[in-house]
Amino acid sequence: MQIPTPGPEDPKTRGPFYLNRAWLEHREGRWWLWVEGSLPTPCHQARVQVQPGPEGLQVEVFTVRDPNAICIQVLKPFTGYVDLTPWAAKHPGLPVVVNGQEVDRLGD
Repeated sequence: MQIPTPGPEDPKTRGPFYLNRAWLEHREGRWWLWVEGSLPTPCHQARVQVQPGPEGLQVEVFTVRDPNAICIQVLKPFTGYVDLTPWAAKHPGLPVVVNGQEVDRLGD
């Protein structure tokens, strides 16, 4: 599942995303960042923001949820990806940092 960026309809309050692991895949000129972890509840939805920074390509994975929704309090496993191809073309060799953890470098 591709992780979307936050939209105007999303709640402004961000929740946690519990990251277990992240890795880069490169095939046929395309770059994908895969993340595996957990959402705090089944009502939470994953979102992502990507921007270059002084430490590398900063990828923030977080969650949003409807504050009025009633939801069971149980972690929900999640696996998703972000297409980093546009960033790889602009910033080859740049380290990729996900939620503060360096994952790998975008290839040349």
